[in-house]
Amino acid sequence: MEERLSLLYGKENIQYLSHQTVLVIGVGGVGGSAVEALARSSIGTLILVDFDCVSSSNINRQIIALNSTIGKKKTECFQERIHEINPQCKVYSFPIKITSENISTFSKFPISFILDACDDTSAKLAIAKWAQTKKIPHLMALGAGNRVQPNKVEITTLAKTKEDALARKMRNLFRKEKLSLEIPVVCSKEKPIVHFSSPIASSIFVPSTAGLFAANYIITFLLEQKEKNLSK
Repeated sequence: MEERLSLLYGKENIQYLSHQTVLVIGVGGVGGSAVEALARSSIGTLILVDFDCVSSSNINRQIIALNSTIGKKKTECFQERIHEINPQCKVYSFPIKITSENISTFSKFPISFILDACDDTSAKLAIAKWAQTKKIPHLMALGAGNRVQPNKVEITTLAKTKEDALARKMRNLFRKEKLSLEIPVVCSKEKPIVHFSSPIASSIFVPSTAGLFAANYIITFLLEQKEKNLSK
């Protein structure tokens, strides 16, 4: 697996990535695509958190959703899948819902980066507070539903997002908690399609693109940190 990656990044960088630990909270449309990309990019340890099971409604957009995985825990499905992709990758499965009380569970791990790809505002706030307190690099995924244009996905900061109701909610919560709005986010500039019924409309294009953007950001960030540390 490393042969072609090494041609792009160099063997030393691939070896470095194999010693990094990424915590991914939420392994649905965005998080699932990010997890797969990280596993295929030689990340050495993945900690996967998601309390949900695969359902038939996930099949249109989530990489782990197959007829054969319906009813199974998403994190456990990914544990099996990643073993098939990269047997050297250590995968820890936590089928739990994140709260302010249990987020410290992950303090025992040497986490290099956190990807928040969940859609619960209280969980997102707990993750951000913990990440900023612990000074762990952190990327937040925002709304990917009700959108169809993958070319509108971007990495920006929470302070600068547009056309994103979830971002507005998070900014309000961040201001109340006096948290920095200058955290990186993966989001879409596309104006959501008006949709009055439930559940949220979705397809594979925007969530999977956001997941790949997130994974690429993480890999790039980690390698840049390596170079910064070497230059000190």
